[in-house]
Amino acid sequence: MQNVRLLFKPVFGQIKTGGFRRFSLRGFKKAGGEFSLVCAVSNFKKIVNMIKDQTGCSKERELLLQAT
Repeated sequence: MQNVRLLFKPVFGQIKTGGFRRFSLRGFKKAGGEFSLVCAVSNFKKIVNMIKDQTGCSKERELLLQAT
């Protein structure tokens, strides 16, 4: 159980550091949808950063220009 806490705690910290502090919508379904969107954006940022590290690009604009 201790290993599970160590895996998930940093993710929530990164989401809070990224600016998400509270839900804007009310209701369990709406808040769940909002949290899913926040998690998807967090994962997308991680993927972009991984690609930037692998290609050696320092800026997102350079990465987009290489893709086209």
